[in-house]
Amino acid sequence: SYEAELKAFGEVTRVFGDSRYDTSVEVAKTFCGNVDTAVVASGKNFPDGLCGGPLAAAINAPLVLTKDGGAGAAGTYVAENGILGGYVLGGDGALADQTVVDVFALESADEIK
Repeated sequence: SYEAELKAFGEVTRVFGDSRYDTSVEVAKTFCGNVDTAVVASGKNFPDGLCGGPLAAAINAPLVLTKDGGAGAAGTYVAENGILGGYVLGGDGALADQTVVDVFALESADEIK
């Protein structure tokens, strides 16, 4: 119903994915062009992602969500777009070092600054 209401004001395009993680990547694909930096936040800890939005906008970078247990959609997006580095929000309690290694395809956690 919101989509129908908004169409009264102009064209409406829904951007979505199967999960919050996929949706964050679809938003990045839609609104972020050629970038070499990403802001990564836990999809399970909303304040990190919420605070990361202004940072991402300020540095013209996408904000992608991920979770512990592998690179997921964020890692695929980073790899497909040749993203070389970025910012990870929250400490290792939010995202484990291994998740950061997986997302950015690092050799080891020693590369995390």
